[in-house]
Amino acid sequence: MERGFQSIVAAAFLLLSVAYGIGSLLLPMGTLERPGPGFFPSIVALVMAALSGLLLWRFLCIKEPQPLGEHSFPRGPDLRRVLALGGSLVLFAVLLQPLGYRITSALLMGTVLRLLGMRHWGRIALSAVLATAISYWIFALLLDVPLPPGDFF
Repeated sequence: MERGFQSIVAAAFLLLSVAYGIGSLLLPMGTLERPGPGFFPSIVALVMAALSGLLLWRFLCIKEPQPLGEHSFPRGPDLRRVLALGGSLVLFAVLLQPLGYRITSALLMGTVLRLLGMRHWGRIALSAVLATAISYWIFALLLDVPLPPGDFF
């Protein structure tokens, strides 16, 4: 049963990566010197398709069952952490336009660091602000990717 479920998930991610790749082809690619908005999503789609394709092949073609060990789906507090992380990503997507990239990215990074076990709020805030500043510098300033400024600011 576990292998069947894993095969279904791998196939779903393969289909998702193909759809994501098709969507990225609708955006301008640019050049290697000046990548366009479709360049990075195309690379992500290719990597995701390759990895999910390899997983699907492994689950469908390799006959001996692999020991699951600690690779089973999380339960208890770990499941709550996974669900909280998923909810944080959904909330990030919802708040990105009204609050803007800088605020929502810092909030997401702080939430992820807290969920991963960092306890000191000063370090969480510093890490979140630095990661947001660096990603903003790379994407908005170096690559000239337009990031949402937010409706309120």
